[in-house]
Amino acid sequence: MGRLEAIEFKIQKKEEELKALEMKINNIKTELEGNSFKDLIVKKSDFLGLKKTKI
Repeated sequence: MGRLEAIEFKIQKKEEELKALEMKINNIKTELEGNSFKDLIVKKSDFLGLKKTKI
């Protein structure tokens, strides 16, 4: 009986971890849906002064 309780406890912990990861994913999706995606684009000038985009 103790082994079954230990397994149930582990399952409960994994479910909590899953919920935390789902919340993080939703937060990232919300940030990327806004204009913050433009903030992720890096533009660098080459030696001629031309802008190059790196993603």
